[in-house]
Amino acid sequence: MTNGHEGSKSQRLNWIGSSQQIFTTGTNAYNERSYGLFDMRDLTKPLCMKKLDNNNHIMQTHLDSDTMVVYIVNKGHFTTQFFYLNLEGTKDGLPELIAMDQFKLGNQNQQQLFMLPKQNVNPAKNELMRGLRLASKQAEYVSFKVMRKSELQNDDLYPDFPSETPALTFEEWASGQ
Repeated sequence: MTNGHEGSKSQRLNWIGSSQQIFTTGTNAYNERSYGLFDMRDLTKPLCMKKLDNNNHIMQTHLDSDTMVVYIVNKGHFTTQFFYLNLEGTKDGLPELIAMDQFKLGNQNQQQLFMLPKQNVNPAKNELMRGLRLASKQAEYVSFKVMRKSELQNDDLYPDFPSETPALTFEEWASGQ
């Protein structure tokens, strides 16, 4: 095993689907917010560990491993940032986060943000994710959208994802189909 983030604030882990990698957030030794990427087959050293920003809010992270979008909820504040996680990385070959947008959600500091199942998004409005935001005095629905001129189907925003309907019955699965 290896050390994670060196800072004293809490750390978060997100498993990245079928990639055998773990995305982490925390703080470095200077309490600057940072992110890292680890290979589950070799946890002795991170694939990368990079500074995110100087914000001092506690991070709550959500990772959509289908679209590789990372949502960073700033607890105790009213903003949520979202990034594209580029696993192929930059010229140096290291993975990187690419800022997509930042949302100001309401006028009350948020305590928690819960992401709803993908079946709740509205593709006609280029909605990436929908959530339920808990603030100090209210709960409200929030929508994360990508600005596009066209409201036509955008295949890059909506790759296939698991549904609630099984692909096989138990009998089909047990028979090796």
